[in-house]
Amino acid sequence: MKKKLLVTMIALALSASSVACGAQKVEPAKNNNASSEAPAEETSSESSSEAASEDASSEESNANASSDSISGVVNGTTYENKYFGVKFALGDNFKFANDEELQTLNSTITDLDAFKDNKAAKKALDSGSIMVVTYAVDGTTGKTLNVVLQSVGSLAGALANEQSIMESQKEPSISALEAQGLTDVTADMETVKFLGEDHPSLVLKAKINGTVLYQRCICLIKDGYIITFTGSGLDADNYDAELLSAEKTE
Repeated sequence: MKKKLLVTMIALALSASSVACGAQKVEPAKNNNASSEAPAEETSSESSSEAASEDASSEESNANASSDSISGVVNGTTYENKYFGVKFALGDNFKFANDEELQTLNSTITDLDAFKDNKAAKKALDSGSIMVVTYAVDGTTGKTLNVVLQSVGSLAGALANEQSIMESQKEPSISALEAQGLTDVTADMETVKFLGEDHPSLVLKAKINGTVLYQRCICLIKDGYIITFTGSGLDADNYDAELLSAEKTE
């Protein structure tokens, strides 16, 4: 029963913070500088040069993925996103999703590695892709923390702010939870301290087999992109403790 409840909670945490529709395929950045009319020797030389350039770009991309990647990085039990300036250091009981699990969650995205390159990631997000960046589960308490990335344009347009985005998720989140069999679902707005500042948040409550599930969603916006964090649990007093304990990155 406990295992089944934990599995359900993971699904609910994801659905509550990622309720927008149809993702697009992510295409890696391509090099289109080669000339088809160049002589054979020159073409060979250019190909070698391009290969070296692509290798260098790949190395640079991997380096950027560990520093300012828009999707952030996981290191042990820590998730850090310098692009949005946020870091979550979770307890030892938390386990982050592996690459295979993330690919399953992002079934409509063909190349998750492309998100390590900010240019390719932004292009995909602008075209409507929504990425579950990561999720973590505490196997002891069943608490979860998950992160979703998308473009402002896919939700509410250029005038969107944190308040309007969170409010726009009320009805879709209620519907998503009810569709999975939960009852007595409520959604309310609350202002909380996050990263030392006041932020609007969406609080969801629902019953599953007589047990109350709690969720809090908070988002950040930068350069037209939204990152949403959702903390879930069964304990009304600390279900969102890890979420609200986030730190600012330097």
